[in-house]
Amino acid sequence: MLSRWFPAAINTRPTEWSRAAIGMALGVMFSVWLCGQVYGLEVAQHLIGPLGASAVLLFAVSSGALAQPWSIFGGYLCASVVGLLVAHVLGRTLGSACLAAGMALVLMCWLRCIHPPAGALAATLVWRIRPLSPWTGRRSARPCWQVPHCWSVRWPTTT
Repeated sequence: MLSRWFPAAINTRPTEWSRAAIGMALGVMFSVWLCGQVYGLEVAQHLIGPLGASAVLLFAVSSGALAQPWSIFGGYLCASVVGLLVAHVLGRTLGSACLAAGMALVLMCWLRCIHPPAGALAATLVWRIRPLSPWTGRRSARPCWQVPHCWSVRWPTTT
């Protein structure tokens, strides 16, 4: 009776599991380190969830439709734009974060670049990330669009 609740056995070898685990760990470590260097550790800590989920898809299910380059970059681009616009227009509330995730999903479906971790990014941008300057990072004078995964966390402040 309980055996129906368990998934079917997978047909991959433990060497593939190890390769995926090492790739995922190194990919997340590099992405979070890079974001931390450019934008500060506070921002990088908020992005570790979406980046980790993307790394799992990229390294463990790399042949799947959700782990293709267009899905990853297009999904993050959609989520970033929607998340920042919703935060700017509607404010930083739980309802706004949920709305941003839903709107990002609609845009990703329309552009055929569905990437589930990007929905989490849209909600994270609205709910958790403090607004910062759009042009420079805390430690860098480079334009923010030069770092793919981290460019989306910038929004002008009114100071």
